[in-house]
Amino acid sequence: MPRVAALYRYPVKGFTPEECDMLTVRDDGRIAGDRVLGIRFADAAAADEAWRKKTEMVALMNTPGLARLHLRFEEAALRLHLSFASTVFVDTVLNQDGRQQLATAVAAYVLTLAENPLAGHPERLPLRVIGDGLTPRYHDAEAGQVTLHGRGSLHALTAALAHAEDCELRFRSNIALEGLGAWEELRRFLKKNILHPNTEAGRIRISHLGNSGWRSKRLSIACMAFLLSAIPF
Repeated sequence: MPRVAALYRYPVKGFTPEECDMLTVRDDGRIAGDRVLGIRFADAAAADEAWRKKTEMVALMNTPGLARLHLRFEEAALRLHLSFASTVFVDTVLNQDGRQQLATAVAAYVLTLAENPLAGHPERLPLRVIGDGLTPRYHDAEAGQVTLHGRGSLHALTAALAHAEDCELRFRSNIALEGLGAWEELRRFLKKNILHPNTEAGRIRISHLGNSGWRSKRLSIACMAFLLSAIPF
């Protein structure tokens, strides 16, 4: 039986995820607490609250070493903890001073990496922390999709690629499914009429999905609106 195997959100755009027991789908179709912050270059012209491509930010695409970090975000307290192994880089409330501490700590770490977007680009410093910590807005696409993948597809892709690591985190999905064959999530969802994101808000739990279709105790297909707008394969 298909089941939701793992749920992820990414509080800081381009950084490591938090694994969650439950995700909340907002009325606008976005995941609460997902991509609510970003760390943008100083020379980026966009206003802090404006959406722009991640090429103007410190993110995994230009800083692979971010994958070594552990991030925890306390949404209610607006507190962020960032560490590497046993070393805590920052643990602070995101007021003005806390944002400066976070930006400084990230810049210092990034500049130690062999592959980074800051070395040789003084115009990109100082970094600035953007976002209110509440509004999901810094997704790859301005529409702010929720993404999913089936682990069967991941295993098939890994088998087809030499020396590939079977790790789903590289795809940055919010939802990972088990119990499906390779690419079956595409056939199941792309044939459906994906509803407008304002249709219904709801919650997604790690659980078995119902026999009569893609639904569980607290999730209907309406709650999963807009899920496949950006399949990460």
